[in-house]
Amino acid sequence: MYTLDGQPCEEANFFQHEWSNHIPMTDNFGLKIVAAKFWQASYCPLNVGISDLASLEDHKAAQAGTFPFQLIFDPKIDSNCNCQDYSGCLQNLENIQEGTTIFEVFAVDSPGADRQSIGTITLTSLLKTSKFGDNELYFRHQRMEEDFAINPHWLDSIDKAGECGMSVVSTEFPTLENGCKSPFKTTTMLEDDLIV
Repeated sequence: MYTLDGQPCEEANFFQHEWSNHIPMTDNFGLKIVAAKFWQASYCPLNVGISDLASLEDHKAAQAGTFPFQLIFDPKIDSNCNCQDYSGCLQNLENIQEGTTIFEVFAVDSPGADRQSIGTITLTSLLKTSKFGDNELYFRHQRMEEDFAINPHWLDSIDKAGECGMSVVSTEFPTLENGCKSPFKTTTMLEDDLIV
């Protein structure tokens, strides 16, 4: 993603913007409420952790691996995607030729560091749609707290409220017991407050 707001229809290029595992907070009130729902799972829902990329199959070796704070995918192609023609959009993606470089990939080693090119993503076959991919293939977004647990010094280098959407982010994610509680400071109601 590049934003919670999504890409406006007038930007018809599917690859119009850079994509990243870190996105900014939206100004859209409705989407802020959606983001607040995500806080039941993570206190940093605007970022997706990537330490699993440095893990072995048992997921116990992530501490031994090296991984960046952020990945940025810089598009190298265009593909027309009309909002009113979903099947045409998919067909245009399927027409991208094998061997085409789609993204240059950049890594940000730690908060505040400059991004560095680490490679490209190039198609080794044509893209295909599939019912399995749409209906049965799911990936869990890794919580950023898992990355912070391995690199806790990152927490001292970020604007927690600005980058995560709230200042209570730490190495711990919400528990099931706390997942439905508001992470925001509550205020005491005044006697003349109306209860609706």
